[in-house]
Amino acid sequence: MKNCLLFTCLIWVSGIALAGNNGEFKTTLMTADIKLDYPAAYYSELSFSPDGQYMAYTVNGKIDNVWSSELMIRDLSNSKNYLAISSNETKKYAVYSAFAYSLAWDNGIVKMSVSDGDVDTTVLHYDMKKQKIVDKSHFSFDDYENTEQSELSKKIVSCFPEWNAEIVASAENMLQSGWIIEGKTAFFQARHVDADNHVWQLDLESCYKKIIVEIGDNKQEDFKGWLSGTAYYQGYLVFSLNTSGRSATTGKYKKTSLIYAKNLQQSSDQAIQLFKMKGVMVRDLGVIKQQKFVLFRSEDDACDDRIFRFDSTGILRELTIEGRNICEVVLEQTHNHMAVISKPTGNPTSEPRNLTIFDLKRVIK
Repeated sequence: MKNCLLFTCLIWVSGIALAGNNGEFKTTLMTADIKLDYPAAYYSELSFSPDGQYMAYTVNGKIDNVWSSELMIRDLSNSKNYLAISSNETKKYAVYSAFAYSLAWDNGIVKMSVSDGDVDTTVLHYDMKKQKIVDKSHFSFDDYENTEQSELSKKIVSCFPEWNAEIVASAENMLQSGWIIEGKTAFFQARHVDADNHVWQLDLESCYKKIIVEIGDNKQEDFKGWLSGTAYYQGYLVFSLNTSGRSATTGKYKKTSLIYAKNLQQSSDQAIQLFKMKGVMVRDLGVIKQQKFVLFRSEDDACDDRIFRFDSTGILRELTIEGRNICEVVLEQTHNHMAVISKPTGNPTSEPRNLTIFDLKRVIK
């Protein structure tokens, strides 16, 4: 079986490994790994509290022909669930619907962002101790304009005068620049007519830059793509380059991702292309037991995500759930848990989904 490192592929033999089509090293989560399994429902968002005691999650339903979300809290210390914010409350903010699309914890407050189905969002602040909504805020994407330059962008402009503020902002606005190591190194890909399309590694301490992937003209067939998410751990950077266009055979519009990796400790080499897949965004999930977990989030299908992990050896492994498609994933790093929203393979995305908490101790031992 192939086990792909970030530089090369080795042959491995393992009782729990499944051969991947492109050399990925796969491990399958089994029934024995399940800590908690919820009944099927229209789950969408997940978030663990920083101390790992609670899990917030949203369930969607239809009231008076309007889809809306409710916020549920699970106390993992006593296995009790309770309703925090009802769908009757979120429905108040609907134009076409009232779906929650983000959950965040802030000093005992759960912040649930609810879209009105149009351009406005309401953020509801739920206080865990008082067990009620204590604040709410509103904003509109129509009014949003990012005019403030980040500290990273300021540093890039200062180090590399050939990239003016407008060029640097083009990368920041498209999420194509970001820190690799805070205050030290960054990745950068401009999205501007007056700059090249290459993916750069920037040393912002010495103001030195180097190309890690050469990108051609985006109007040519050999164009490799635009950056779509990164994950970094102990010297290794994994990222996706995405393109879109119509299939020459079917005529259908499709997105394609080239998955790359780079050992940043080897200064001379460019990044290595590992494999090709349907269009994804790379999302950093976090670290458990010296292993970085990464979600390859599908850009076409809400339930066609893939989980990968890698460690200090640079081996990229896929984590699968037998017979299921993955819709959403979050990690709980205190107790080595992973919560997954999934659906049976072959079922329509519109059908109810399962919410499962897995204990990762077998996988990460």
